[in-house]
Amino acid sequence: RPDRRVQDPASAMPVRATQGLHVDLAIDYCAGRGTKTKQLAAVHPQARVIATDTHADRLTDLAREFADHPRVEVWPPQRVQETFRTRNAVRADLVLLDVPCSNTGVLARRPEARYRLTEAGLDRLVALQRQILDDARPWVATGGCILYSTCSVEPAENQRQCEAACRRLDLKMQGQQSVLPSGHGPNYRDGSYLALMRAPR
Repeated sequence: RPDRRVQDPASAMPVRATQGLHVDLAIDYCAGRGTKTKQLAAVHPQARVIATDTHADRLTDLAREFADHPRVEVWPPQRVQETFRTRNAVRADLVLLDVPCSNTGVLARRPEARYRLTEAGLDRLVALQRQILDDARPWVATGGCILYSTCSVEPAENQRQCEAACRRLDLKMQGQQSVLPSGHGPNYRDGSYLALMRAPR
């Protein structure tokens, strides 16, 4: 079954939150190796999806993964920035920002992350996330949405980040959800956060 994917429930939660949206064009800006890109294409079967990542190796993997996909296009990040910055560009109905984060919600799978996390490092991540939000805001259509997600449980990266973005970027919070790591063995699930923010009509 090539349509089957193994994924923690917490990682599947963000894209599932967009099921009620009408999406003709979606941008997956921090696409990694395309797990959530595949979800976007499945949840919104009418949508054209543009995926990109700033990491060269991941971008190469993305291009290989979606080479024959009829609706997913893999672009370099510079092309996304230049195309959607222009005044007459078509805007996206949904921009997915699965941003770099501290990984504090997935320490069971990534135990080394606990040794990387410092106060200064968290400050740098929060600043990077804020910059990504600021960069992506002009790409959103009137009435369109930003879906922000992390695998963190830190309020600075999650609730506080998105509440500040709503004030700064003229967005309205449509909903947010945070889950803590829980369970054990086959019933274990990661921690994660999502926020769906809408641009005014």
